[in-house]
Amino acid sequence: MSRKRSSSCLLSIYRRTNMSSISKHTRTRLIWRNGKKVRAHRWIIEQHIGRKLLPEEHIHHKNGDPLDNRVKNLEIIEHKKHMKLHKQIYPDVKKCARCGEDFEVNPRKRKRNKCCSKKCAQEMRMEGQRKARLSLSVQNISED
Repeated sequence: MSRKRSSSCLLSIYRRTNMSSISKHTRTRLIWRNGKKVRAHRWIIEQHIGRKLLPEEHIHHKNGDPLDNRVKNLEIIEHKKHMKLHKQIYPDVKKCARCGEDFEVNPRKRKRNKCCSKKCAQEMRMEGQRKARLSLSVQNISED
């Protein structure tokens, strides 16, 4: 088992390596280790904790700058939490359009879910149909 290295030691090793390569897709710095290109932030954390990272362990840059690879700016988090931080556009909890109650949204329907229950959804549809019928009847009366 390898020992933990101090962050100043890691930075000096990191600076001596070839840092010119930046990934086009992830905008992260790539370095050469054992004949392979590896993401610098993963290598730095591996050296800091003294073991290889598991595939499901992600490294999050706390300040959002993918080129800032200081140990204090990096944290190991699980995949699901990391995706929520970066990829989730629609919220997990919404307010019902019909009754105003907070409800937890189905993760696969976050964008389109507007109601907390089937009952509220049906009432909202019925209300919309009533409004459509009213507007049609008003148009018919004004045309006569």
